[in-house]
Amino acid sequence: MKNQFFYTRREPIPPSETEETPVVSTLNFRDYRDSFNIDLVIRSRELEDGRLIVLLNDMHERPDNMPVTNSKGKITGTRVVKNVYQSEIFLELWDVERFYKATGV
Repeated sequence: MKNQFFYTRREPIPPSETEETPVVSTLNFRDYRDSFNIDLVIRSRELEDGRLIVLLNDMHERPDNMPVTNSKGKITGTRVVKNVYQSEIFLELWDVERFYKATGV
């Protein structure tokens, strides 16, 4: 898989219900190893904090349920609405340099 770029995705760990004031630290995140196909990259943009957002050419439709309201504002049901989505991947600082080397930037 020469065209796969592996990166670290950080997700916050929700505080337990017994904690009253959660402390924000690196211990409150869980790291996952993900990958994407470099051939699908159509654009990247550096953010102010040095991270990089990568946009992929994988547009797809997903159905979403949208509430239907009457004239009084009461919800009377739902209807299915199709929305178009595209993958946006945020690369952390430690993955940005590796991405530049892998893509020849």
